[in-house]
Amino acid sequence: MRAVVALLLLLALVRSSFAAPSVNASLDEADRAYAELDYRGAAATAERIAADESTTQPQRLRALSRAALSWLVLGQRQLAKEAFSRLFSIDDDYVVEDPSLASKQRQFIDEERQAHVRPVEPVVTAPAVAAPVVLPEPAKTPSKTPVCRRWYVWVPVAAVVVGVGLGVGLGVGLGERAPHGTLPPGTVGLALGF
Repeated sequence: MRAVVALLLLLALVRSSFAAPSVNASLDEADRAYAELDYRGAAATAERIAADESTTQPQRLRALSRAALSWLVLGQRQLAKEAFSRLFSIDDDYVVEDPSLASKQRQFIDEERQAHVRPVEPVVTAPAVAAPVVLPEPAKTPSKTPVCRRWYVWVPVAAVVVGVGLGVGLGVGLGERAPHGTLPPGTVGLALGF
């Protein structure tokens, strides 16, 4: 199966390579007939090339230009108009060249070109829609709160104050009580003998 497909592709390439020179040779033949003032022969050859589906766009444009000029020189304005119409419908900027044309013939070509010029549409731009601004999250910076207002400074201070207050309160409260012991209150004297 692959061999059949490859053979078909090869045949298509060979056919197209032989077709291109024959089209170019035919175009050269039409140009030669036009130069030798055989306008009917040039028009017939150029029309045949323009109708061929295997021609490229540049070849078709060249053939239509040669056919249109030949018909115009022969005075066949309707046939020239049809050929120019096909030519300018493909490319309205195509330059038709023949220095021997009369001013009326050039005017005819310009009128046909103007009939096929595509109007330039005004460019309407949509109003710019601003995308929402997404600001990056700010990096966490050290707090600007003064040290005297930070909680972790005051917790130890509060613990010390509470501890000292409890110690003083307990010490005072326990110191006013009378000791419970074996000696009566009063003066105690010791006799020391030596």
